[in-house]
Amino acid sequence: MLADDYVNLLPRGLGSGKAEILSAIRPHAGQTPPYTTESENMHIFIFGDTAVAAYTKIYTAKENGNVAREDTTHIFQKDHGDWKLKLCRATLHGSDLE
Repeated sequence: MLADDYVNLLPRGLGSGKAEILSAIRPHAGQTPPYTTESENMHIFIFGDTAVAAYTKIYTAKENGNVAREDTTHIFQKDHGDWKLKLCRATLHGSDLE
């Protein structure tokens, strides 16, 4: 689903690219993360072969119940009939998940 030229924008600058994300996922395949996630206030806009999803992602730590909210925007583009994630932008608020 990630485009080869995927861009991950974080408040501190560029985040991991496609190759880094895929290599980080493989060692943890099948493991449950130490937090749960929920999405709220999702809005999806489609402009021809481009789609934008804007929403809030809520992380809750399983160990202590701490919560962090992340304002997220994903931009997808249709590539040979398949939707590919081209850009992810996120801003984390209330990072108490430690």
